[in-house]
Amino acid sequence: MSMSKTLFLSFFPAISFIVYLNGAPTRDAYALEEKQVSGVPVDAFELDDANLTIELWARSPMIFSPVAMDFDAQGRLWTTEGIDYQRGMRIKEGRSIIVLEDKDWDGKADSSHVFVTEKEIRHAALGIAVFDNRIVLSSTPSIIVYT
Repeated sequence: MSMSKTLFLSFFPAISFIVYLNGAPTRDAYALEEKQVSGVPVDAFELDDANLTIELWARSPMIFSPVAMDFDAQGRLWTTEGIDYQRGMRIKEGRSIIVLEDKDWDGKADSSHVFVTEKEIRHAALGIAVFDNRIVLSSTPSIIVYT
């Protein structure tokens, strides 16, 4: 695993970002960086049906910034990542399709792997669909089919 040198810049207390001096890191190196994980807390959701619950199923570093997703017949979640969206290049290999799975059936993802990574995919592929052994990715202006 190669590591890139980074420079952390902060101009105002609320605005800060990282500049990669040796180019963007690998996805593995990016996963090792400490990042504040934020999002909507589960208790912020209101459900009208007492029989329904909302629970966290997967989080970073299994997946970063999920954008589009679809489930296959085996119950695996296929998702695109928006790591680079409005941030400049953050992963040097390109953009990835990630497959998440709950292998032990405890209701939480416990497995994650990269299906494919491509430099030509735009910063946040906006659609993915799984049809048997075909994965269809919409990444303006292209539609890419993996078989």
